[in-house]
Amino acid sequence: MRGAGKFSAALVAALMVLLAAASGAGAAKQKLVLKDYGTPAAPGWKAGEQLTVTHNGETCYASTEGIVETNTMVKDQLSFYPFYLPFCLESESPEYKISQGSTGERTSKVTIASNGQLQVSLTPKLAITMPGPCTYEWSKLKLTFTPGGPAESPATSIAGKLHKAGSSPACNKREAATFQDDLYSKEKTTLTYETELVP
Repeated sequence: MRGAGKFSAALVAALMVLLAAASGAGAAKQKLVLKDYGTPAAPGWKAGEQLTVTHNGETCYASTEGIVETNTMVKDQLSFYPFYLPFCLESESPEYKISQGSTGERTSKVTIASNGQLQVSLTPKLAITMPGPCTYEWSKLKLTFTPGGPAESPATSIAGKLHKAGSSPACNKREAATFQDDLYSKEKTTLTYETELVP
């Protein structure tokens, strides 16, 4: 009987640990609200995205437009047209060229989550052509941001894969560039979205 009592007590303790863990996991899944100057962005609202790319000290920008697909979720989503009209600070003819094929549709997706993850899924792939020539491609950019702050990522180095067609055999198989992403409104203002965590 004593052994049975100890077994029951251990079982109860284990169940309490499991319940506490489940409760903690539920509490951690807060929702993220994208706000345009204090107003939650409604699905369908116009949005903008600016991608900053730096390689070998040269910085270029690519912009695009899209819409908010979902808001006030654990993972909010936006969809965008492929990037267009990249321009560069240092010169009109930088050592590399940024390109992304045009589809005429909002085929690129951005997922911004309450856990601080920001992922850009690029369709078609983003390509950077460097001297060689060497062309590298990125299909996803896994970035971060600070929940409760602006919807923008810090500079993050991400390696792209060599696109062999049209590239020199001497090119490295992978090459890194630094990316920053900024999500902003085009509905009420042109400000970077504010983010807020809610239960």
